[in-house]
Amino acid sequence: MQQSQAKLHAFTGGAHLESTRFYMGNLMSFLAKDSETGGRVALVEVRVKPGNEPPPHIHEWEHELYYVLEGELEFYCGDQVLTAKAGESVFLPCGIA
Repeated sequence: MQQSQAKLHAFTGGAHLESTRFYMGNLMSFLAKDSETGGRVALVEVRVKPGNEPPPHIHEWEHELYYVLEGELEFYCGDQVLTAKAGESVFLPCGIA
Protein backbone atom coordinates (compact mmCIF):
# COMPACT_ATOMS: atom_id res chain seq x y z
CA MET A 1 0.00 0.00 0.00
CA GLN A 2 1.57 3.27 -1.13
CA GLN A 3 0.83 6.47 0.75
CA SER A 4 -0.16 9.29 -1.58
CA GLN A 5 1.04 12.85 -1.20
CA ALA A 6 -2.12 14.15 -2.91
CA LYS A 7 -4.42 16.43 -0.90
CA LEU A 8 -7.26 14.41 0.58
CA HIS A 9 -10.88 15.49 0.73
CA ALA A 10 -13.94 14.41 2.68
CA PHE A 11 -16.21 11.86 1.00
CA THR A 12 -19.10 9.53 1.68
CA GLY A 13 -19.07 5.85 0.76
CA GLY A 14 -21.36 2.90 0.64
CA ALA A 15 -21.91 -0.52 -0.85
CA HIS A 16 -22.55 -0.01 -4.56
CA LEU A 17 -22.42 -2.37 -7.52
CA GLU A 18 -19.20 -0.79 -8.85
CA SER A 19 -17.45 -1.13 -5.45
CA THR A 20 -18.62 -4.70 -4.69
CA ARG A 21 -16.91 -7.96 -5.69
CA PHE A 22 -17.07 -11.67 -4.95
CA TYR A 23 -13.72 -12.89 -3.62
CA MET A 24 -13.06 -16.44 -2.43
CA GLY A 25 -16.82 -17.00 -2.25
CA ASN A 26 -17.45 -13.94 -0.05
CA LEU A 27 -19.24 -10.72 -0.98
CA MET A 28 -16.97 -7.70 -0.40
CA SER A 29 -18.01 -4.05 -0.64
CA PHE A 30 -15.17 -1.51 -0.56
CA LEU A 31 -16.51 1.45 1.44
CA ALA A 32 -13.24 3.42 1.57
CA LYS A 33 -10.36 2.53 -0.74
CA ASP A 34 -6.69 3.34 -0.37
CA SER A 35 -6.96 5.51 -3.49
CA GLU A 36 -9.48 7.69 -1.61
CA THR A 37 -7.53 7.82 1.67
CA GLY A 38 -3.97 8.33 0.48
CA GLY A 39 -3.12 4.70 1.16
CA ARG A 40 -3.73 5.04 4.90
CA VAL A 41 -7.09 3.30 5.34
CA ALA A 42 -9.26 0.76 3.59
CA LEU A 43 -12.75 -0.08 4.89
CA VAL A 44 -14.40 -3.21 3.56
CA GLU A 45 -17.74 -4.79 4.45
CA VAL A 46 -17.56 -8.56 3.96
CA ARG A 47 -20.38 -11.07 4.05
CA VAL A 48 -18.75 -14.38 4.91
CA LYS A 49 -20.19 -17.86 4.66
CA PRO A 50 -19.32 -20.07 7.66
CA GLY A 51 -16.20 -22.12 6.92
CA ASN A 52 -15.13 -19.83 4.08
CA GLU A 53 -12.41 -17.92 5.89
CA PRO A 54 -9.12 -16.87 4.26
CA PRO A 55 -6.03 -19.04 4.80
CA PRO A 56 -3.40 -17.91 7.33
CA HIS A 57 -1.48 -14.95 5.95
CA ILE A 58 0.65 -11.97 6.99
CA HIS A 59 0.10 -8.30 6.22
CA GLU A 60 3.50 -6.63 6.12
CA TRP A 61 2.36 -2.98 6.03
CA GLU A 62 -1.17 -2.63 7.35
CA HIS A 63 -2.95 -3.65 10.52
CA GLU A 64 -6.43 -5.14 10.36
CA LEU A 65 -9.44 -4.01 12.36
CA TYR A 66 -12.69 -5.97 12.26
CA TYR A 67 -16.14 -5.09 13.53
CA VAL A 68 -18.63 -7.96 13.64
CA LEU A 69 -22.11 -6.94 12.49
CA GLU A 70 -23.85 -10.24 13.17
CA GLY A 71 -22.99 -13.76 14.23
CA GLU A 72 -19.70 -14.81 15.78
CA LEU A 73 -16.18 -15.18 14.34
CA GLU A 74 -12.92 -16.72 15.52
CA PHE A 75 -9.71 -14.89 14.65
CA TYR A 76 -6.20 -16.31 14.90
CA CYS A 77 -3.15 -14.13 15.54
CA GLY A 78 0.06 -15.99 16.31
CA ASP A 79 -0.90 -18.40 19.11
CA GLN A 80 -3.92 -16.34 20.21
CA VAL A 81 -7.49 -17.30 19.38
CA LEU A 82 -9.92 -14.40 19.67
CA THR A 83 -13.70 -14.82 19.50
CA ALA A 84 -15.80 -11.81 18.58
CA LYS A 85 -19.58 -11.57 18.61
CA ALA A 86 -21.92 -9.04 17.01
CA GLY A 87 -21.08 -5.54 18.25
CA GLU A 88 -17.46 -6.40 19.09
CA SER A 89 -14.23 -5.46 17.31
CA VAL A 90 -10.90 -7.24 16.81
CA PHE A 91 -7.50 -5.66 16.12
CA LEU A 92 -4.81 -7.74 14.40
CA PRO A 93 -1.33 -6.16 14.14
CA CYS A 94 0.70 -6.47 10.96
CA GLY A 95 3.63 -8.87 10.78
CA ILE A 96 1.90 -11.74 12.60
CA ALA A 97 0.17 -14.63 10.81
